Formats: sequence, C-alpha cells, structure tokens
Amino acid sequence: TFSLDDALTISFSPAEGTYASAQIVSLSDATSGTTIYYTTNGTTPTTASAVYAGPIAVASTETVQAIAAASGYNNSAVATAVYTIGLPGPAFTIDGTAVTLAPGAVTGNASTITITPNGGFTGAVGLSVAVTASPFGAQNTPILSFGSTSPVEITGAGAATATLTVFTTSNSSAALKYPARPGGRGYIPGAAALACLLLCCVPARRRWRTMLGMGSLFAVLAGGAVACAPSITRNVIIANPGTTAGVYTVTVTGISGATLEKGTITVTVQ
Repeated sequence: TFSLDDALTISFSPAEGTYASAQIVSLSDATSGTTIYYTTNGTTPTTASAVYAGPIAVASTETVQAIAAASGYNNSAVATAVYTIGLPGPAFTIDGTAVTLAPGAVTGNASTITITPNGGFTGAVGLSVAVTASPFGAQNTPILSFGSTSPVEITGAGAATATLTVFTTSNSSAALKYPARPGGRGYIPGAAALACLLLCCVPARRRWRTMLGMGSLFAVLAGGAVACAPSITRNVIIANPGTTAGVYTVTVTGISGATLEKGTITVTVQ
C-alpha cells in the first residue's frame, strides 16, 4: 500500500503567520478523492473530526490542524498552521469621569473626558455627546455640552482632555391666580343710596307702598350683585418635577477624518 505520508503534505493558503486582519484559509492536497479532516480548537484531528468542505474563516489567533485520508492510503501526518491575527486597535480611546449631582446643580456637574492616542495617532478629534440610556419615563433629561473644549488636538503620545458639562433641571413650582371679574362692586351701595333718596321724597301716606317696591328692587339688585361679584381667587400649583432621578448612560463620540471611536460615562441624578 502506498503511504500518503510519502506522497504529499497538506497545504495551507495563505501560509501560517501573523496578519493584521482576518484570513480565509484554504486546505488542499494533490491526491484525487482525498478527504481532509480538521480542528481549530487545539485538539488533534481524526477521521471523526469536521470534514473540510470549503475555506475556513480565521478572525482571531487560531491554530488549524488537519489530516488527509484516502482509500488505499494511510492517513497523513497531522499538518499544523498557526495564524496570529493582530487586528489594529483603536486610533484613540475615550474615557471619562462619572458624574453624580442633584437636579439643577451648577457645581460638581462636569466630567473630564480623556482622549488617549494609540499607534502614533495625531490630529484633531471633534467630540459629540448624547444620552443613550435613561431611567424609565425620564423627564427633563440632562443637557450636555463640551463648550469650547472641543475639538481636542492630539500632537504627541500624551493624552488630551475636554470638559463635558452636564446641565439638569431643578424641582420647581408656581402659583397661578385667576383674576377677579370686573363689575358688580357698586351695586349694593348704590342700591341703598337710591332707596334712601326715594324714601325721603315720598309722602308719608304712600311710604309703605314705596318701601315695599324698594324692597323688591333691592332684592333684584342684590341678586345681580351676587351674580356679578368678583369671582373667588383660586391658586393652582403648577409643579416642574425637574430631571428624573436615576442613572443615565452618556456616549461620547470622537471623529477625526474617517476615524470614529466611542466611549461611555455615567451620570447619576440623585
């Protein structure tokens, strides 16, 4: 029997080595009808291992091992290829200090955002920010601003910083007073004066009839005065609950040309 070990060796394409990006690895041999079995978990392949049916995606550092088997041949020796994938790291990282504050606080409401370059990165980094997670039903969510501290210039290997200011809304309330309706204030005094004047000008023998009429008139005027009197002043309290208490997640995005990196901080409103 011809030994496959003597005939060929499994080939890997691309060859093992260190790569900056993920690789698509193909396995092959020169013998017709050969079946290749392989592993990527560090175990030795056997004919019970996965059957090679197409290129293998290697996205992180990985060891590919394989054997070949064919009718009439001994199984090949184990072939091994180690692929080291060194994916490029971020051009810069973004970190920041957490903020804890009471609603409406104007001190202790700033976070220092640190931009740290990697791999020799230099350049201007423009910063933007957004609240990306809030307590359920949050009202008056924090307003965030870098002011004049963005963009940040990276000119060497050292980190640079920006200041993120967090603005929140304090609890507040206000009283709303309904105004009195005009008119009706002179009805009662005026009616009384008119009654006295008429009563003095009427002869005594008719005064009782006049008094009866004046009483009716006074009752009508009094009813009108009640209807037209100033409305009762009422105070209605309109409350602003302020920024809802809880933990907010804030995402900071840094952009420099085509490079985009992100970082997160937490803002806790007590």
